[in-house]
Amino acid sequence: FEDMLEATPFDKITVSALIKTCGLSKNTFYYHYQDIYELLDVWLYEKFGKYAASDSDWKGNVTSILYACKEHPKVVYNVFHSLSRDNLERYVFTLTNDSFFRYVKDAAEGYEVSEDRIADIADFCRYSFFGFFLKFLWNRMEDDIDESVAKLSDLFSGFVHYAVEQSVRPHGNN
Repeated sequence: FEDMLEATPFDKITVSALIKTCGLSKNTFYYHYQDIYELLDVWLYEKFGKYAASDSDWKGNVTSILYACKEHPKVVYNVFHSLSRDNLERYVFTLTNDSFFRYVKDAAEGYEVSEDRIADIADFCRYSFFGFFLKFLWNRMEDDIDESVAKLSDLFSGFVHYAVEQSVRPHGNN
């Protein structure tokens, strides 16, 4: 599948072509995957999920993901140009959800902030990151990754700390 993505846009890859290339039967494919989109789901989470699931170091995770993208530009663009914006958002949000939530939760340590508010702040960060990621792709991945992520980190750090401080519940309120 990855070899095919290297040469072919995702929306041009068919189950028939894939099973022919791999020497599989149609039944074998459908035993494991409902359709080509489920295969893409599994592949994306296998490739990038390891970065998002490791710890609360979202900065390191994002840097690793961007370098991994830069190492395989044909694959990235063959997927990127084939997905709807909705699907792309779903992938990025799912991959970054835990990492940003843990980051905000760590920043809220010692403050009395509700889980819902932590989730709201993390969602804001994910939306901001999605825009950052799109810009990275639109710029043909030519931006300096370390410098760009450091700038984003500075913005997030200031925003998250401000948002956490503004979200503190008065004592005695739940």
